[in-house]
Amino acid sequence: MRGKLSAVLHDGCLTSGLHSFKWNALSGNGAKLAAGVYFVKLDISGKIHKKRVIIL
Repeated sequence: MRGKLSAVLHDGCLTSGLHSFKWNALSGNGAKLAAGVYFVKLDISGKIHKKRVIIL
């Protein structure tokens, strides 16, 4: 694992409630990412949640 940042879907505060984000598997500069395992990190009031995403 290299641990490099691939993309940021949202950076900032949101109102309370249900929110969703879609990721098109492009890097922050618009390049298509290679197939592999990526990790999604969600920070909710300082509590970190991490999930694995596989791109085929």
